[in-house]
Amino acid sequence: MTTLRQKKQALRASSAATRTAGRQHRDAAPASPSRPPPPVLVDHVDLRTLFGIKYSRVHLWRLVRAKKFPAPVSLHDTGNRKCWRSADVVRYLAALPYAESPEAPE
Repeated sequence: MTTLRQKKQALRASSAATRTAGRQHRDAAPASPSRPPPPVLVDHVDLRTLFGIKYSRVHLWRLVRAKKFPAPVSLHDTGNRKCWRSADVVRYLAALPYAESPEAPE
């Protein structure tokens, strides 16, 4: 008859073997892309989550009106749902002037 201690030891040994096999399988798998490509059309929520653009809806419309941000496309005939082309947003972000990092003192 096996004791409770022997059962626990057997369970630990089997779970350790499973973890090791899982690591080997994971390491042998081919590398996948780090991030999937962004969707073709993105809405206001996707601008925030995918691209890190944290402007409010009102500020986005001000920028669109001033032609400083890409114009959205309408998804319905009524024009209630607006989305941006992800390629336009990527071009906008690429064209932004970034401040140069200060040089480190020697």
